[in-house]
Amino acid sequence: MNLRNTLLAAAILIAWTGPAEPGEKPEFLAAFDPATDAIQLEFENQVDPACFWQPYPLRDAIIAELEGLGVRLTASSLYVLDVMSWGLETDDFHCAVVLEMKLRRHGVRAEVSPERTVSTDLLLWDESEMLFGPKIHLQERLEKKAFEQVGNLYEALR
Repeated sequence: MNLRNTLLAAAILIAWTGPAEPGEKPEFLAAFDPATDAIQLEFENQVDPACFWQPYPLRDAIIAELEGLGVRLTASSLYVLDVMSWGLETDDFHCAVVLEMKLRRHGVRAEVSPERTVSTDLLLWDESEMLFGPKIHLQERLEKKAFEQVGNLYEALR
């Protein structure tokens, strides 16, 4: 088994805990304690400026929403929320944009062999959605979708 397959198998074993009961927090998210742990937010926008010319108000709205829910944010953490937007203009009046959020945990130890361990990232939660249609009010539609995704993340962390 090569190193990549071994790491993948280790990540799956670390992450998989069997099906959670309805309303029960998945075990690999249980390590995150909202009372003591903080999240580092990484924001990346790769949307064609013709579609989304003010991405940073979206970032600021996500920060405000997280803080409003009581999620602590910090400049550096083992827990990282990647917020990515990417998309393009489909014609003069329409766009297709994907908004994606992923919560990762850095520094998860994985045993490669009895003599060797490595540190890797573990994907704890993710959600993405494609919005397409008229350019008009795209900012508001993206903000609404971001609030929805932040709410889903918050529910997963509780």
